[in-house]
Amino acid sequence: MLYIGLKRIIRRPPDDVWGFLTDVMSLPSWVSGLVEARLCGATRIGAGVLLDIVIDANGKRHVARSEVTRWRQPSLLTVETRARGVLVLDRVALGPIREGTELVVDAELKLGPRLIERFVTARTLGVAEADAAIEQAYERSLDALVKRVEMVDSIPYR
Repeated sequence: MLYIGLKRIIRRPPDDVWGFLTDVMSLPSWVSGLVEARLCGATRIGAGVLLDIVIDANGKRHVARSEVTRWRQPSLLTVETRARGVLVLDRVALGPIREGTELVVDAELKLGPRLIERFVTARTLGVAEADAAIEQAYERSLDALVKRVEMVDSIPYR
């Protein structure tokens, strides 16, 4: 099991950040490795909604299904993603602060032994390096989200 905990400050109010965070069609523009995301049968995202996603990992595309398990607009979103040999639990919390929004992401990843072996072999990394590479993907994603949200308007949030 791999645990990741990250925090970012975004100079926009939580409602603005929430809009970007929950715009399913734009997820591939900032989530590292995500090629496609679409709602599965629903017209609006919320608790209980399923998403079909396509991820590019080491040049191979993998299809996964994500479920929104908690939805408290505009402050809490939890998503469970399952694919063959993978379980990812993501928790995103938004809180208002003087500078804008504090974004806190906690993730738990359970990767089956075969998937870890493939990842480690494909990259010729050890398990610790593979864990670091996954954490770096989360870091890149959050940095891209911050940039995307803040570039909408050049006037800083106050």
